[in-house]
Amino acid sequence: MTLTIRPAVEADLPAMARVGAQAFPGVDAKVRERHIREHPLATLDDMLVAEERGQLAGTATVIPPVTMGSVARTRSC
Repeated sequence: MTLTIRPAVEADLPAMARVGAQAFPGVDAKVRERHIREHPLATLDDMLVAEERGQLAGTATVIPPVTMGSVARTRSC
C-alpha cells in the first residue's frame, strides 16, 4: 500500500465528508462537509488528505499550536 499525503483542496471536500461520516457513524456526509467548511480552528489550508490509488483514504487537520493553547486556556476556566 502506497499513500500519497498532500494538502487538501476544495474539490476534496465531498470525499473528506464521506470519510468523516464513515468515521463518525450517525453523522450525515452533508452535515460533515458543513462542519469541515465551518471548522472554528482550522481552514482548508490546515488540512491534509491521504490518497491510495487515486482515492481519498483519510484526512488530517493540523491546528496551529497557538490556537490550541488558546483553546486549552478557555476550556480550563
